[in-house]
Order: sequence, then structure tokens, then C-alpha cells
Amino acid sequence: MAAELTVLLTPVASFVAGFFTAVFAEPFRKWLTRPRLELAFQPIFGQGKNFISLTPEASDSQEKTYYVRASVQNKSRYIAKSCQAYLILIEYEMSAGNYHIIHQDPIPLNWSFLGSRSLDILPKLKFYIDVFSVSSFENRMVPRTQPIAAIWGTNLSSNGTYRYTVSVAGENIDPILQTITFNWCGSFEEIEVRDFQ
Repeated sequence: MAAELTVLLTPVASFVAGFFTAVFAEPFRKWLTRPRLELAFQPIFGQGKNFISLTPEASDSQEKTYYVRASVQNKSRYIAKSCQAYLILIEYEMSAGNYHIIHQDPIPLNWSFLGSRSLDILPKLKFYIDVFSVSSFENRMVPRTQPIAAIWGTNLSSNGTYRYTVSVAGENIDPILQTITFNWCGSFEEIEVRDFQ
């Protein structure tokens, strides 16, 4: 009787083991080999880090622009596929610690010099995202999204403290967030490291 039961249970056990292996092996493999991205911002002007970069508006122009950037680095050994950066939130500080939401819809941000397309980020490679810019010609902040919302000309005109939240997501990657806080004094000429957090 025990031998007959063993003969009957062996195929069932093999089927169950095979079923669970098939169901869980691929998700586990994807989890194990998923890329790890690091999104960072440092209030540093130039110095090879490019977080706050002073750039001419055009090759023949006297107008200059500060581009405020965050960096994205792939810290794993696996390719991070179809990565896209988004501006997901802009807030304005109404009083100490009390922020009012100006914008809260995800809009694609530009990769520095590359536009807003999706990128595959190779292991250990670092890219920069243009979060916003401030121009000497206009003396106003412009989020570097595609498209640029016309209403920001009004909504971002007040002096004060702004908080930008950026997200990067991709294939088989948990979205990561970074917040940049900037005290806008209304003048391109007066932007300093102390204005950032």
C-alpha cells in the first residue's frame, strides 16, 4: 500500500515542485538582477560635478543660464533599461515649513544635452538631469520639462523658497526620488550655493 501511495505521490510532488519553480524562479531572478540607481543632488557650482552649471544660451550670445541638475548613477552590475526622469512636484514655502503645491503631475525632464527620451544606463555610468534653469536674460526659473507649461511664468515668479521633487523610473526598477530646495531671490546675479538645500 505504501509503495502504491509513493508511486502516486511522486508525479504529484514533481508537478508541484515544477509548478512553484516555474512561477517563482523568474520573478526571483528579476529581483536578484535588478539594477540599483542612485539619484543625487549637491549644491556645487561646476567643479567637474555639473550639479549647477553656468552655460551660454547660444554660442554667439552674451546671455547665460544656470542649469540646476541632479545626477543618476547605476550602482549595480546590470543595465538599467528604459530610464526616464520626471518632475513630479513643485512646492512653494508659504511660511516656515508650510509648503503650497504649485505642480503635482509627472512631466518628463530632459537628460542634460540629450533631451527627454528614455535611456539605458550601463553599470557604473552616470547621467545628469536638467531640473530647472535660471536665465540672465529673463531672471526667472524654468523647469526643464518637455513640454514646458506656460503657466509656470506666473506660478514661479514670486521670490521665496521652492521645493522640486524629481523621480527616475525604468524597467524592473523601483522609482527613486530626490528633492531640491532652492531659495529664489529674483536675480540671476545673486544665485549662490547657500540658496540650495
